[in-house]
Amino acid sequence: LVFCGEPSDQDKQKQKEFNTAHFKVHIHRENSYQKKKQTSDLWSASSSKKQGNILSYWCFSPGFSMQDLVNQRVRCIILTSGTLSPLTSFTSEMRIKFPVLLENGHVIDRDQIFVSVIDRGPDGVLLSSAFDRR
Repeated sequence: LVFCGEPSDQDKQKQKEFNTAHFKVHIHRENSYQKKKQTSDLWSASSSKKQGNILSYWCFSPGFSMQDLVNQRVRCIILTSGTLSPLTSFTSEMRIKFPVLLENGHVIDRDQIFVSVIDRGPDGVLLSSAFDRR
């Protein structure tokens, strides 16, 4: 179980349920195609040649981090982006109250947008952002 902070005894069960719902463990083989930096450290030199497994612990809830900031008594959080609209769905994912909100309209008209999918590069190579191709 991985958690942030020290929960009280009464909150431990609640935190376990929350972590199970919002965190996922992913174990995969290291497929590093880049050469590792050469090091003069003898302890790490032998282990850097070995391939191993990578243990990733992914959080699928942005509200987890935001709630942690609130619990640490952070008083001001400013979030800006060009893609936060609509704010209602964004703020619900954050799981904190935003007393001040500003949402402006888009500055680009619909007829100024072109959407296309490019599946091959200039040399004809297939472009893919699938997990196994990264």
